[in-house]
Amino acid sequence: MNIAKSLKKIISLLLALVFISTNTAYSLERTLRIPLQQDKERLAATCYQIISRYPNLGRIAPATKERDENRRFRYVVLGTGIQGASVAYDLANQDDTMEIILVDKDIERAEKLAEALRLIFKNKIITVLQADLSDADALRGLFQKSDVVIGAAHYALNAELARVAAETGAHFVDMGGNTEVVLKELAYADTAITNGASIIPDMGLAPGLGGLLALDGIHEMDIVNDVKIRVGGLPSTGSKAFNNPLRYMLVFNIFGLINEYMGEALVIRDGKVVAIPTFSERESFEINGKQYEAFPTSGGTSTLTSTLTSGEFRGKVKNLDYMTIRYPGHAEIIKAFIEMGFFDETKVSLINKEASPSEFFSRLAKDRNKEDLFNKENIRKTMEYLSILSNDPIQFSETSISPRQFFAKLAEKALDFPGEKDNVIISVSVSGEKDGKPKTIEYYYDSSMAGAYGSRFSEMARTTGFPVSTTALMLARGQIKYVGASGPEHFVPTGLLIEELRKKGVGIDKRVIDGASVQKLVNNEPFNPAKDISDQKLIENHGVLVRDENGYSWVKRENSDSLKSMHIIGSLYKITDPKSALIIKSSL
Repeated sequence: MNIAKSLKKIISLLLALVFISTNTAYSLERTLRIPLQQDKERLAATCYQIISRYPNLGRIAPATKERDENRRFRYVVLGTGIQGASVAYDLANQDDTMEIILVDKDIERAEKLAEALRLIFKNKIITVLQADLSDADALRGLFQKSDVVIGAAHYALNAELARVAAETGAHFVDMGGNTEVVLKELAYADTAITNGASIIPDMGLAPGLGGLLALDGIHEMDIVNDVKIRVGGLPSTGSKAFNNPLRYMLVFNIFGLINEYMGEALVIRDGKVVAIPTFSERESFEINGKQYEAFPTSGGTSTLTSTLTSGEFRGKVKNLDYMTIRYPGHAEIIKAFIEMGFFDETKVSLINKEASPSEFFSRLAKDRNKEDLFNKENIRKTMEYLSILSNDPIQFSETSISPRQFFAKLAEKALDFPGEKDNVIISVSVSGEKDGKPKTIEYYYDSSMAGAYGSRFSEMARTTGFPVSTTALMLARGQIKYVGASGPEHFVPTGLLIEELRKKGVGIDKRVIDGASVQKLVNNEPFNPAKDISDQKLIENHGVLVRDENGYSWVKRENSDSLKSMHIIGSLYKITDPKSALIIKSSL
């Protein structure tokens, strides 16, 4: 009996190794996963924990309230930081918005935003309320008088805010980012249904928009082999932020960023939801001549993985993962910080409420036997930039502080670049089969494609805030037909969302490859290449779809030199020198 059990374990291990070997490397048009240099890293990435299912994924029911065409709406925005400001701007820009109430503990910040909005939108009522958002029950009266409440403050506050929204019948949408908090929000589904409220967490960029794009592609497939969601917020090349050792700038809350870097990422492997450590895998790829890397971070898929392995989707999706995009070298440094304990939350006692960064962080590294990392050149250079090696004591208001709090205090200052432009990249690919034939659908956006709407905001604020505000508008207008509490994949009509975001300067490119033809979808209209070049082999051998200042065209590559002027942009190519290529057929 023991021999049989042993054989069974060996067979299972061999099957797992076969699965791992077939998934450690793959090639798409613009993405290539590279084998990790250290075997122990690969082992960590593949010895994953299988998650059977979340205990509670919420519940929804058809909404019964009919839309009143003559109504104008009142919105509450909780938190007036970077994303909250972009949400408020988009809501104020709508004809059917009556009032926006800005709520924040920081009254000066809220008043400053209100003043700016009043100057732009003179016919809208902009109200400011100072409140402690950690006391959700104190906001009950405000929620009862509002159509939609938007959570744009710290993610840890969302569960209690969702509870009060469900109890008062106010729709609630937030940017999420922490799956444990999201699951607490979903526990109020029955209350929300009873009171006619919709609770939609995780409706930012990722989780949120990235997952909905993937879902859009999944719906068009019979079998889905691979779903790759890649999203990143980065400094623009040539900016001051691009030149720091991390090649990064803060584009949202520092604690939200650290939260994404910690813990485990939920993915689908061979049809099962599994948890893998953050930073345990790495990809390297090129877009438009620039090098990037991507790695797993937590919270990017949230409830999507369990949704796609149950109910109508059960057995349909084989593999799905989410990775964060950064410039090369970022992952190695952050992983070293994690190993040295810089992001730990256990508080450390301080003498006279002060500590020097150098003493504090070197002691952490020593306690974890990671002094070799502390002295590694690229990591030490980054620590110097962040003032981690400073001997100047820093005064705190408390007698103890966690390494995470200390690190955040330093990083917030070092990685803040007011006025610097950022770049957001969204790349989603869904590959599988339709009617027995191979099919791939790709979605792509980067900041070079951004429109003028809301250009006063950072790209991260636009691509995170506008999906949230657009969802809030759909809720108020009755375009979302369900109440309850669940992930956005159960509520939000993706086609309408994509259409509305395009009007707001966030136009998602969509390309469909289905065996023999290539379709480029622009403004939701199908693109069909000329018959004489519609054969896929002919396209691969003689031409490519390109984009220049004149639009989209099929281009023949006359010689290898012309390749130097072609750079991948998502699923397209961009011609930087149109004279180097012969246009065969104008498509648009």
